[in-house]
Formats: sequence, C-alpha cells, structure tokens
Amino acid sequence: MLILKNMIPSKNPNFTQAPPCFARDPKLVDWGPQSSDKFSGAHGFMLLEVLIALAIVGIALTPILGLQSNILRSIVHITARIERFFLAEDFFLQSRAAFLKQESNETKQDKKVANPPTTLTYAAKPIKEEGAFKLLPGIIQEETEYQWQEGNAKQRDMFISYVYKPRKKQGPSVAEGKT
Repeated sequence: MLILKNMIPSKNPNFTQAPPCFARDPKLVDWGPQSSDKFSGAHGFMLLEVLIALAIVGIALTPILGLQSNILRSIVHITARIERFFLAEDFFLQSRAAFLKQESNETKQDKKVANPPTTLTYAAKPIKEEGAFKLLPGIIQEETEYQWQEGNAKQRDMFISYVYKPRKKQGPSVAEGKT
C-alpha cells in the first residue's frame, strides 16, 4: 500500500505538484513494511474473508437455484401437456377418418397411451336440429377428450369440432318414380 508522507507544502520544502508516482525524493513515499513475510499479521483474516464471500454467494445463489428448479418442473409439465394434445389431435384425425367411412351417424372410440399415460376418447353424434342448425341438417358434433393422472388429481381436457356428413338418400321416392 502506497502512503505519502510529508506532502504538505508548508512543512516540506521538496514538495512538488507532480503526482506521487513521479515524486523526486524517494523518502516522500512509504512503500509499506519491508519484511520478507508479506502476510504477517493477516493469517486470520484470509479465512474469515473466504467464509464471508461464500456466505454472500450462497445467499445470492439460493433464490436463483430455487427458481431454476421451478422452471424445470414447469417445462416438464408443459412438455407432457403438449405431447398429450398432439396425441389427442392425432387420435381425433384417425377417428374422424374412420367415422366418415362408416354408415352410422354416431360412434365412440377409446384408446390408452402409455407415455405419457393418457386415456383418449372420441365421440361423434348428430346435433339437435334447432335454432340455426335447422338450416344445416347433417352436422355432426365431435368431442375428443383426454384424461391423465397428475399427482393425486385426475386432469381432463377436451376439444369439440363439427363436421358435415351428408345423409344418405334412401332411394327414389314414390313421386319421383312416376314421371
């Protein structure tokens, strides 16, 4: 540590306005203890300084690591939920394709998936022809539901869509056949 002594102009005739590193008289600068042991008298403070620094770092990192844990848990949860949605969408498209090929206007299909553990259900049924739907006969309501267990709680999500499935004609009517 550099300590300047006798740098008051009134008491020292050798005082100059130059910075201390450019002092002309080496006696004006105190370079610290000239002992060969650089750490004499400072042994106890090094360990204490390290302990204080570790405590500060520990206090600073604790909330950050807790937040990281919560973020990772959320990522796992959201990833599983997205996977379930895509499983349900794929199941919905396969079930709809099979439903449109059959003659019936109602169907129900179930499927269990192991990873992530999910139960899928597809149901299609004609909607009641009332209100605005009176003008559109042949509209089918499709419900795709997926259920899973999360901890002790059973979770469920679903989406609903509508498809037009024209009714099959029964053949020519009596009035049409007499022309």
